[in-house]
Amino acid sequence: MVGSTIGQYQIVAKLGAGGMGIVYRARDTQLGRDVAIKVLPAEVAADPDRLARFDREARLLASVNHPNIATIHGVVQSGDAPAIVLELIEGDTLADVVLRGPVPAREAIRLAGQIAEALDAAHARGVIHRDLKPANIKVTPQGQIKVLDFGLAKAFSPSGQDSDAPTVTREATREGVVVGTAAYMSPEQARGQTVDKRTDIWAFGCVVYEMVTGRRAFQGATTSDTIAAILHRDPDWTALPPALPPDVARLLRRCLTKDLAQRLRDIGNVRADLEESAAPTAAPPESVPVGARRSSSWVIWLPISAGILALFAAQQFGLFQRAPPRSQPPALSRFVETLPPGLLLAPAPAFALTQDGRRLAYVAVQDGTRTLYVRDFDETVARPLAGTQDADQPFFSPDGHWIGFFAESKLKKVAVGGGAPHVIAPVSNPRGGTWLPDNTIVYAPSAAAALLRIPAEGGKPEPASTLDRQVNEAAHRWPHALPGGEAIVYAAGPTVSAREWMEAHIVAQSLTGDRRRVIAPHGTFPQFAPTGHLLYSQVGSVYAQAFDPGTFQTTGDPFPILERIAWGGGTNGGSLLWAVSPAGTMAYVAGFERQYEVVLLDRQGKERVVLPAGSYNSPRLSPDGRLIAVTVVGTTDSEVWIHDIARGTTTKLTSGGRETAAEDLRRGTGGQPAARARERHRKDRLAAAEKQLIRPAHPQRLVPTRGRDLQRRARTGVGPHVHLVPARLARGVRHPTTIG
Repeated sequence: MVGSTIGQYQIVAKLGAGGMGIVYRARDTQLGRDVAIKVLPAEVAADPDRLARFDREARLLASVNHPNIATIHGVVQSGDAPAIVLELIEGDTLADVVLRGPVPAREAIRLAGQIAEALDAAHARGVIHRDLKPANIKVTPQGQIKVLDFGLAKAFSPSGQDSDAPTVTREATREGVVVGTAAYMSPEQARGQTVDKRTDIWAFGCVVYEMVTGRRAFQGATTSDTIAAILHRDPDWTALPPALPPDVARLLRRCLTKDLAQRLRDIGNVRADLEESAAPTAAPPESVPVGARRSSSWVIWLPISAGILALFAAQQFGLFQRAPPRSQPPALSRFVETLPPGLLLAPAPAFALTQDGRRLAYVAVQDGTRTLYVRDFDETVARPLAGTQDADQPFFSPDGHWIGFFAESKLKKVAVGGGAPHVIAPVSNPRGGTWLPDNTIVYAPSAAAALLRIPAEGGKPEPASTLDRQVNEAAHRWPHALPGGEAIVYAAGPTVSAREWMEAHIVAQSLTGDRRRVIAPHGTFPQFAPTGHLLYSQVGSVYAQAFDPGTFQTTGDPFPILERIAWGGGTNGGSLLWAVSPAGTMAYVAGFERQYEVVLLDRQGKERVVLPAGSYNSPRLSPDGRLIAVTVVGTTDSEVWIHDIARGTTTKLTSGGRETAAEDLRRGTGGQPAARARERHRKDRLAAAEKQLIRPAHPQRLVPTRGRDLQRRARTGVGPHVHLVPARLARGVRHPTTIG
């Protein structure tokens, strides 16, 4: 068989054999990937019972889509025998792991949680495994569990009664027929009785017991002795390690209860108990009063209390007017995610949260390569997902098991636990996606297009929005699903300019009808918070406004909840580094105050620093080249200053800078109107300064991309020029930047 070809698959090596078939490693010659192929042995290919069970395995695997279950790629024919093409899982089986000794309690609980997730997903689809054992469980090099071999599974209805399976299938699972591996059989299975999903819970208990003790829960010299132990004896509970939490020990006892009425009935309960046991006992989170000044460093702040966004808004912005006054502001719990050494956070939107707010995905850059990372908040470190190079703009599936992202001009998805990414659709310069409860994805395929909708499994995309040319819409971006998944919000803008996208408008639209409404005249990157508020970005801040997702109606004035948030720059214009989950967790990256030098470039192409490092904006040069006007950005105000180049003196020209958000609120002006008023005030002051003293040196803004461009313009008589240069740049070739 090795060296032969089955369809598009070239057999490379034999991996193993079992009662249900022979497994080979093969190479997919069309897609260039390695796969596993399971072939029914030729000597039993004519057996109708074996063929039926083999066919059932393929169908069951195809019906269960979960990152902890081996993925089926298809079915091919190998001569007279069928073969299943499976995801190739690298790593050891759990049996190999246990042979090296007991698994430490904390690691065993982590692995057990993944096994429980796989079984929970299978049971939700009406599938039981019936042969769960360490040899059917693989542990990848990244520590991810993959449950294999559903060849003995039984389709069953949600009520637990026998399904309308063919007669031959009933024969394989009827009473009196013992099918399975003896040491992990439940008592009812060993007796040949009808089984339900509780037989998997028993096998799960056997597997976890073996992990933590290094030996089987039930063993004997022969198969008959082993079955006798299952029917009449209890495991040696004294063999459990002292480090195993008592609640996990109690959980094992309930899994391995012989009385069906006393055994745990749902693996979902097991999973929940394991997650609670695995949660680390941490020191109380650092608390800061709401409204305290935030750090300006590049960190991700995560309020980890489910309702913290509502509490934050209630105290700072008076959402709940009837609430009794507090003598002290509520505490804001915060969690700081520190990137591993050598990693830099990618431009916005670089991260996403699961709906329960317990898992974070982010894109980080190392040595010029972008990779997708996943961090569960009950784990200590983030882990990279293999095959996600060039990742951008991640978003989670509703169940949190998959991550959608863009890479290599394609919309892709990857399982949270790892595995090969799946290509869904081609894209070109995309701008965001959202995963709906019906397992479809709405996405922006390019920076200048309407939205599309496509099944998460792939297929033909269909239009999800239509550009409204009457209001000069040239593109729709950053779709976000509203509760229920029957409507979305998104940003609509007039051009592909990053700066103009900060002044786009926000639209709410039904996906089941023609209902469409502009719900915010200025804003972008919309998301919906569980407090009943629309959140969106505008000029470096995040605003909130009361919003009814059912009627598309907004009430009250918008108000800022976060200011000076880092944004994505020109590549992903209109997005900021923040996200909110339906559970109320909010993540954001505070923008740092970049320091610039004001540099004068003369006609000979020589540079001279005329103002030292500071927070500057919009430098202008007087017609005679003697004076420079520049906006100095302060913590609470921004003022125009005049610098005399010859004298080296700097004098403030204007006064009465912008008010803080808190002052705006006290005056009752509201957030967004006040922001516009402040901007008009700043422009009026600058215009007045120009009228009194200077005018722009050139009608058109000069935004060169390279230092040599400035020198070329200077040599041709276009100079002199004044520009800003990041203070940390080394002397030599500079990259001038126009800010403002």
